[in-house]
Amino acid sequence: MLLAGCGDDTRTTTLQWYRTPCHGPFPQLCPADRDATGELRFVYDAVTDYELTWGVEADVRYHVEPGPDGEDAGDYWVVDTVLAERTVTPGAAVTWSVGIGETWFTAAGDHVEVLGEPVACAPALCAELTTVDATARRLVDVEFTGDAAMPLRAVAVRPAP
Repeated sequence: MLLAGCGDDTRTTTLQWYRTPCHGPFPQLCPADRDATGELRFVYDAVTDYELTWGVEADVRYHVEPGPDGEDAGDYWVVDTVLAERTVTPGAAVTWSVGIGETWFTAAGDHVEVLGEPVACAPALCAELTTVDATARRLVDVEFTGDAAMPLRAVAVRPAP
């Protein structure tokens, strides 16, 4: 487990191997982190001085700086030190939550894209993902492929409880 950074303005966390559809100031793919207490949360702010990579977890020390457009535009997590990086095993999975009427997936040939990021899927699943459900929230199971060109694969979509 990571310990809190020295001082109130420096923090330590583990950036997770994935990002997830979320709404900050606009629709975006939010990184996820697990802090020193073990709490998993979405990072709605921009992460700078570190390149987020699908399939790579990173223990980082960072500080927060205010964004240029004030509070409504979000802050910046400025990574000061990368303490460790680990590549997850292909097949590592995460579940995305898609709200009622939300359109995150667009058709792109033999796969779909989420805000420009390619996601592999079987043809029937790709069709289901690009169809908007105006009545229920959905959960989309996604896994890491290990392929840099197509790092994610959607494996299932199901109604949210």
